[in-house]
Order: sequence, then C-alpha cells, then structure tokens
Amino acid sequence: MSINEVTTSLHLNTAYITACLIGLALGACLGWWQFKMLKIQVDQTKKLLKIEGSWFALFLILITFIVKYYVGYSLAVNQNMSLQFTCGLLFVSSIFTGAFIGRLFYGIYKLKVGPHVELPGRKYR
Repeated sequence: MSINEVTTSLHLNTAYITACLIGLALGACLGWWQFKMLKIQVDQTKKLLKIEGSWFALFLILITFIVKYYVGYSLAVNQNMSLQFTCGLLFVSSIFTGAFIGRLFYGIYKLKVGPHVELPGRKYR
C-alpha cells in the first residue's frame, strides 16, 4: 500500500521516495528479527514452515489499515499537507510493509539453509 501511495496519490518527490525506502529497509530488518526470534521449523523436502502463532501479523495489518485510512482521509480533506507530515505517514506505512517483506525473506532463507526437520504434511482430499 505504501508503494501504491507514492506512485498514485502523491506526486513523486525525492523526500517521499527516501522516506519510503528507509521505512522499507527498517521494517524488513524488524520483520527478519521478529521471525528469527520465533524459532521456525523447516521441512525442506515437503517445503513446509512451522511458525508458532503470534498476534504480531494482526497488529501489523490493523496499524497499516489505520495509517492508510488516515492518509487517504487527510489527502481527501487537505490537499496541501506539509511535506514532513506526509513523509512521516509514508515512513510509518513503509515500516509495516517492510516488516512483511522481512518476514517473507527470513522464511525463504530458513527454507534454503535450515536446520531441517521432518514435519507432518497435510493430507488433501
């Protein structure tokens, strides 16, 4: 959503792009670290990941929705928002987007390097 915000709703600006890239990088590091702390189990032969349940994803989705809603509302009501305010909202939104990207990359990394265990597979009917 933050990438969509930069490319469609806002006029491309180096400050917006910089805030987005820094937020994505910071969020990716946080997402990587968060998944690293969860002790993921990997079965490489079946391509399965076992991840313990966490409220973190729900928290990220809700905060992303709230920030996105507020940015959309602010753009609709006030077309002349300050550069710092817009960069701040875009930065926060990009952190949450980056967190999902970091979690994805850590899952792929664990699938490649292991350690690998035997996990029970699902049986589909």
